[in-house]
Amino acid sequence: MSLLDSLFGVQSVFNSSSVEVPTRKRIQFDGPLSVSDDSTTGTTHVRASSVGHVAFGLNDLRETTTGGVVGNTAANGGLLASDTTPALGASANKSQILTWVAGNTDTVAFSRALPSDVDGTQPVYVDLCVYTDNSGGGGIDAATFSAVTSWDGAAPVTDTATDGTPATTLHVVTATIDAADVPDAPSTFTVLLTPGAHAADPVILTGGRLRYTRKYV
Repeated sequence: MSLLDSLFGVQSVFNSSSVEVPTRKRIQFDGPLSVSDDSTTGTTHVRASSVGHVAFGLNDLRETTTGGVVGNTAANGGLLASDTTPALGASANKSQILTWVAGNTDTVAFSRALPSDVDGTQPVYVDLCVYTDNSGGGGIDAATFSAVTSWDGAAPVTDTATDGTPATTLHVVTATIDAADVPDAPSTFTVLLTPGAHAADPVILTGGRLRYTRKYV
């Protein structure tokens, strides 16, 4: 039997007249190219990856209090701009960046509805794309962030995206949210991001994502 026959459950039977008789099998596509069988339903699932992502950009973020409260209209509702702290701006290469000046630890936050394939029985990760502006020289301050998450409006949990190797080039730091802190099938989440101590250098965020294990739905 060929690989294609095996994948799609096609069995070829030839009689003396060379008539091909196919046996059909239900195929459910969840995304291309990773295959598993459900013996209970007789369904073959096909998907690209067991890892899912919910990305967020800098324009998704708003400045909040450490309790997640957005400012009033006089505070522009927490919208970020070139004169806010942190400041929304551009790098020398014209990429948007969010910069916390040395010593500033203001909080930013965003909320998002989640895809139905988030498997809350597995750990979930918050990946942040960061670097440090060490233009003043000396030791490089870490671009470490506290990540406070709330799932389906439940009590918040705090984890840390630790910058173990501070650098002036873009790199990823990750906060791990234990499965025990995530509902089995979460519908929404909020994340509050607060930089750690960085007395000498500005720290910079360029974007991030929620990374999770996908489940079949």
